[in-house]
Amino acid sequence: MDQSLDQEKNKILDELSLAFSRDRISLDDYERVVGLITKAPNFPALQEAIRDYPIGANTPGVSQGSSTTSGTRTSVAIFSGTELKGRFKASRHHRALAVFGGVDIDLRDAVIPSEGMTIETAAVFGGIDIFVPPTVNVVTSGFAIFGGFESHDQEAEMPGAPTIYIKGVAVFGGVEVKKRKRRF
Repeated sequence: MDQSLDQEKNKILDELSLAFSRDRISLDDYERVVGLITKAPNFPALQEAIRDYPIGANTPGVSQGSSTTSGTRTSVAIFSGTELKGRFKASRHHRALAVFGGVDIDLRDAVIPSEGMTIETAAVFGGIDIFVPPTVNVVTSGFAIFGGFESHDQEAEMPGAPTIYIKGVAVFGGVEVKKRKRRF
């Protein structure tokens, strides 16, 4: 398969995921268009798949690189898996989407902003695991439909610690927050 077609599909899937996370398209439309995009054999079929949706480089109102909005990080797994771990500076806002796949976000070695951060999640026939260190507060809010949303608020071991807000939905999938000690 054409590598440039695969790259364009991935770029459009990222934009579609962002549009879904911002409630610009419905879940039914999202699932339908993901199927059309992944099956598109060429560029004309790809453009036809997205012509009615607020995504794509030629769509008015969508800026280039919108999936990397300043201060926002996105983790997307569609029929695959993605993992974020290690020593990095966490953004104040993080969006995670798992559709028939899995997302692991490991914040144990990350530098958490002192003002805290928000993680928005959506797991559809997939799973999202979030690992947090015991040195942060955790506040969760979400719901599940034929799935699970682990929602245990947890206080940090240290007063005045940053707070991680985790919000979202799980549909035939799961979101779980696990508090674990730092690895180093």
